[in-house]
Amino acid sequence: QERVWRLAGTAIVAACGLAALVWFAIPALADRIAPFVPESLDKRIGQVADKEARAQFPGGACSTPEGDAALGRLASRLKDAAGAPLDVRVSVLSSFIPNAFALPGGQVYMLRGLIESARSPDEIAGVLAHEFGHVAHRDGLRAAIKQGGAALALGLVFGDMFGVAAIATAARASLSAAYSREDELQADDFAVALLARVGRSARPLGEFLTRVSADDRLKAFAFLLDHPLSAARLARIARDDAPATGAPLMLEDDWRALRSSCDGRRN
Repeated sequence: QERVWRLAGTAIVAACGLAALVWFAIPALADRIAPFVPESLDKRIGQVADKEARAQFPGGACSTPEGDAALGRLASRLKDAAGAPLDVRVSVLSSFIPNAFALPGGQVYMLRGLIESARSPDEIAGVLAHEFGHVAHRDGLRAAIKQGGAALALGLVFGDMFGVAAIATAARASLSAAYSREDELQADDFAVALLARVGRSARPLGEFLTRVSADDRLKAFAFLLDHPLSAARLARIARDDAPATGAPLMLEDDWRALRSSCDGRRN
């Protein structure tokens, strides 16, 4: 009898230890775990998150041949200058919310409201470079591990049957996750360096963030809710900025095509 109780107690302690590992330790160690997650799993999470993201915007994707080509040229120029392979796919979704976000697997989205709030291609390029920073640092995956790490870990342990549900949980977690201040600063640093490589100033990014944060009409849906603005962020961008020396990132025709790609779409 005593042996049975001892074994039961040992099992309970082990179960509690496993639960603590899964529910607390894994999310806490997300920064260390993320580099070891296979890119194939990262992309699977991103594919599920992509469907979830698009479902949240009933206006659908903004897509015209001219607008897609213009955005593709801008994204390709930034990717080519990134200094390391950067597997990124950029889409525009029809929503008046001025926002942009990156999900696991290299999925990057700009919303119609962001493009229509921008005054120049350099402002859009700055935001896009910032999101590319989140992709390069795998911030979306780390956020998914932090918020959905328990289910994701169990899925990896118990295999595909549970893994499908785990990936869906991680995908939903990545959609609702907020990046840390450090994540945002590092993405800003990435953007400043990337823009310098293509000979463009990061000042328009700081100006865009400042303008949107000051617009009372946009505060309820602001880009800054997901990317909190601070004096430190603006000072950091200004400190590391270099004057524009390169050719414009978009031709005027491409800029018009991108801005009109959502015409006729509902939100």
